[in-house]
Amino acid sequence: MEDYKKRLLIEFSELNAKKTKLEEFIETIKFEGLDIPVKILMKNQLIFMKGYLQTLYDRINLTISALEINEFDKENK
Repeated sequence: MEDYKKRLLIEFSELNAKKTKLEEFIETIKFEGLDIPVKILMKNQLIFMKGYLQTLYDRINLTISALEINEFDKENK
């Protein structure tokens, strides 16, 4: 697999992990204690992360075959 495809899959995986952590944090009591402007910015960040993930997902589906993805997953477990 070409390096740019690997980088695309890695970027998707890393961003998805960060998005999940932010979603989990937003559900905590600690988040509720933050100032409203900070909470708004964090929720906006989550929205943009989801959009960015969708764009990466679409690029992956256009450029990388399912076989290549499976091979990458096996190599990177």
